[in-house]
Amino acid sequence: MLHAQFAIARETTEVILQRLQALPPSDRTKVLGACARDCAQETEHWTLAPPTQKDLAGFAKRLFVLHVEVTKLERGATLGQSTPAL
Repeated sequence: MLHAQFAIARETTEVILQRLQALPPSDRTKVLGACARDCAQETEHWTLAPPTQKDLAGFAKRLFVLHVEVTKLERGATLGQSTPAL
């Protein structure tokens, strides 16, 4: 089961990083990218010491927050692009 959780967490983190790369650079994208890289690094440690259920729950919450924050940035970028120049 840990292998499946590892794969899901790793893939989710990679998707978040790809989405961030598609956004214009900003301080916020840098911070979120650092958080996502921290998550990726954390999953690598799971091969040495499996996480507890509490650790997994906390990790899932962090990934969810990252997803929400990236989505907000994407929406802001889309709104900014669709606004006609005056």
